[in-house]
Amino acid sequence: MRVNILGGDGVVGYGIRMMLTALNDVAIFGRESYDDGSDRYSSNALPRCDCLVHAAGVTDEEVARDDRKAIQRSIAAAIELFETAAHAGCTHLVYVSSMHVYGPLINTGAAIDERVCPVPGNVYGFCHLATEWALRHVAVKHRLNGLIVRPGAVYGFPAPGRRMNRLQLIPYDFPGQLIDTQTIVLKTAGNQYRSFCSNAYVGQLVLDWLSASTDKRDVAVVNASGDAAMTVREFADACVAIYESVTGQPGKVEIPDSLPSGSLKPVAIADIPISLREFLLAYITFRTAELNRPGR
Repeated sequence: MRVNILGGDGVVGYGIRMMLTALNDVAIFGRESYDDGSDRYSSNALPRCDCLVHAAGVTDEEVARDDRKAIQRSIAAAIELFETAAHAGCTHLVYVSSMHVYGPLINTGAAIDERVCPVPGNVYGFCHLATEWALRHVAVKHRLNGLIVRPGAVYGFPAPGRRMNRLQLIPYDFPGQLIDTQTIVLKTAGNQYRSFCSNAYVGQLVLDWLSASTDKRDVAVVNASGDAAMTVREFADACVAIYESVTGQPGKVEIPDSLPSGSLKPVAIADIPISLREFLLAYITFRTAELNRPGR
C-alpha cells in the first residue's frame, strides 16, 4: 500500500512511519507543504497514494500566534487536502487528533470512550475537532475508509536529525526542568489526569487499522489511551525517580504554597510503565549528555 504521511518527521508522524514502513511504500511530507500565504496545502507535495495520514494538526503555538490561521488550516485547508487525496485515488484517510476535543473532561480521570460527545474547551481543541469533521465530510462524500485517532500526551522522539521543537509539552518539559534546575515547578496541585502514550503506540493503532481494513467505507474513532494514565503530580514524581537514577542527583517537585502538597510516596522505577520508563531514561540521558558536551 502506498502511504503518504503529513508530518512524518515529527514525533507523532515518525511513530506511525516506523510502524508502517516495513509493510508499505511510505512517503513523507512536512509542514513546508503548507503555504501560509494562501492558507492551503500544495497539491504538488502530495503524490498519489492509497492512504493519507495527517499527523500534523495545529499546535498550541499556532493558535496563540494566529487563531484565525489555525482555524483556516483546520477546516478549509484540511478539506481541500483530503479532497485532493480522494480525487487522486486515495481510499484511506487517517487524522491524528487530540484528546483535547473532550475539553475539561480529560482532567477529571473519568473514563472517556469514543461514545462521549466531544466538547472542546478552547480553540486548540476546536481546531482538532474541526479537522475530524473535515475528514468525515470527505470520507462520507467519496465513500472512503477513515480513521480518527485521539491520543493524550504523546511521548517519543522525532526522525533522526530532526530537532524536538515542542519542549514545553509535559513529557519533555518536566524532565527538562529537572535537568536545568533539579526541580519541577507545578502551577497547580497536579491532580488533573493525563493519558500518556508513545508515538509507537499511535503507529501501532494505525497499522492495526490498515491491516484489518475492509471496504466498509466508514469512519472509525479510536481514543489512544496509551499505557500510562496518571495525574500530573504522579508523572512529575516518576520523572524525579528516573532523573535521580540517571544522574545520581536529588530532584524534587514544588507546587504553589497556597495549595495542599499532595505528597506521594517515592515512586519505584519498576512501577512506571515500561515504554514510558524507557523514554524517560533515554530522554534524560540524552539531554544530560547534551548539556555536558564539551564546547557547549
